[in-house]
Amino acid sequence: MKYLILLLFILFVIPIYSQDYEDAKRLSNLEYMKMVKNSDCENQSGTSIEQKICLNLKFKKVDSILNKRFITYLKKVKNDTLKSKIKLYHKEWVLNRRMQSEIFCEGLNSNALGIYYLWSMVNSTELRIKEIELLIQN
Repeated sequence: MKYLILLLFILFVIPIYSQDYEDAKRLSNLEYMKMVKNSDCENQSGTSIEQKICLNLKFKKVDSILNKRFITYLKKVKNDTLKSKIKLYHKEWVLNRRMQSEIFCEGLNSNALGIYYLWSMVNSTELRIKEIELLIQN
């Protein structure tokens, strides 16, 4: 019985709290992020590196908000089958966000590519946050 409870905990509780932070980690580890301490996102000088750093930091922030809102939403859903479907959809949404961002910046050079990619990631994430907030309210 003890093992059954542990197994159920592993299967149903842990996945709720282990949301997708892969994009935020991957983008935070880019080479230019080593210069983050030299950037002032409130008073940007307009360099492309600074734009990428600030967009990267903004993405990290909105992605964290998204994950918190998603956990809140999952807690609200009582039906385990529906909850599993929602988790699967969200994983697909994360993959779609990446693909849309890649398509959005297709054909651009390296600096513009990074800026447009990050902007698209931020924008898509902010829209998803609004969607989840509406679901939480209902």
